[in-house]
Amino acid sequence: NTLLKELVEKFRGYTVKTVGDSFMVAFTDAADACDFAMEVQKALLLLPWPNELLLDPTCCEAVGTRSQMLYRGLRVRIGMHLGEPLAAIDEETLTADYFGPVVNTAARVEGRAQGGQVCVSADVVEAAQHLRPDCMDEVELECLGLTALRGVKEPVILYSMVPSALSERVFPPPKTFILRPLPNSS
Repeated sequence: NTLLKELVEKFRGYTVKTVGDSFMVAFTDAADACDFAMEVQKALLLLPWPNELLLDPTCCEAVGTRSQMLYRGLRVRIGMHLGEPLAAIDEETLTADYFGPVVNTAARVEGRAQGGQVCVSADVVEAAQHLRPDCMDEVELECLGLTALRGVKEPVILYSMVPSALSERVFPPPKTFILRPLPNSS
């Protein structure tokens, strides 16, 4: 949790709330959100995880063909969507709480990600590239297609986003229903 809190601050995010081991974070800048997600995936590899945790098959070390560390420790999944949420002051914490269709869509996008993967809507990718064209220079994007998300009216184009240094990470097919493949879009 300490790492995530530090990175939220570094990339100018706002922790809306935590529920169990989940963080709900908001950013005013899509490029900052993408940078945050990529930094989380890389920084998790460097944490001093307990040896007992590293013995677990879902947390063990995995090395790529070029001898770079691909996995080590907890495999955190991240999902992102872009939009203007509804907001209210939480009476208990006296901080802003976000809700509504945008938040629901972000939660459903996150639900499509696997451990160690970042899933984002096309809106996030487009906004980040528009704000700062170089923000995707060190990122590998893979279009997962037009996807139906439970409770979301319109299908959403999803991408898998991985730091280039971790490009050998392999994920099982997305937990998703692809409505139709997109022509040559990565």
